[in-house]
Amino acid sequence: MKKVIMLLLSLGLFSAGYSYSCSGSAFYDISRDYVTKKDGIYYEYSYKTTQNNNGKIELIPNVTESSKVEGADKATFEKINKFMAKDKKNLYYKNKAVGKSEGFQNLGAYYTYKPCTTSEDNYIIKNNDNVFINDKKINLDPKSAELIYLDSKQNNETGFTMMNLYAQDINGVYYYSEFTGAMVKILDKPLSENEYKFLENTGNSLYFISPYKVYLNGTEIKGADAKTFQIVSSSRIPLSRDKDSYYKDHTMITKAEYDKYRRSK
Repeated sequence: MKKVIMLLLSLGLFSAGYSYSCSGSAFYDISRDYVTKKDGIYYEYSYKTTQNNNGKIELIPNVTESSKVEGADKATFEKINKFMAKDKKNLYYKNKAVGKSEGFQNLGAYYTYKPCTTSEDNYIIKNNDNVFINDKKINLDPKSAELIYLDSKQNNETGFTMMNLYAQDINGVYYYSEFTGAMVKILDKPLSENEYKFLENTGNSLYFISPYKVYLNGTEIKGADAKTFQIVSSSRIPLSRDKDSYYKDHTMITKAEYDKYRRSK
């Protein structure tokens, strides 16, 4: 099975120096769990929150929200993690049935983070019928789907999480677009592990090098030569080159422009 690269965002990653501010309201998890009661299974979420009251940050008492997991079978109900569970028939995300439990497999996990909130776990799973990110179906063949890269990092400027997810199935290679919420096919056939590689710079730019095309964060760099492609700059300015050309982000640039960017890094 192909190696899956898991770079999970640390819960303590945010620090001083980021450009966003949490001077207003903020929400923090206390607990998330499935609870068995006399009349069924419930999903309970407890959190605390703060608010800015005329310049003074005040703590609001803990809040617990409880919702029944409709249709759950108490005798066979089994917690998978703090967001997911299954019974003899169904898979559940929080209090919602998302599909059948037959063929369940956890493919990977990553964190997302928004400013002034606690990091949240996300799961990529499959059953015999579908592949899901949490409760959302994605367009991969469940019998042959596999992750080839999963990376989650916090953007230092915005405070939000940036994710890179590449996967493949029998029909090709895909990149997950957070803008469309779908797997976008970038190659028409799957690859073996020795046919591709990933290059990453310190500016959160990820390059996927296939045998014949180069992609930056899921978008093809037109004209790039995969055999001689290399990263030049490890700064926040994504600079790269091949045997014939120079590139900034996804765009081919002149040698003069390339030299200018290199001097300014």
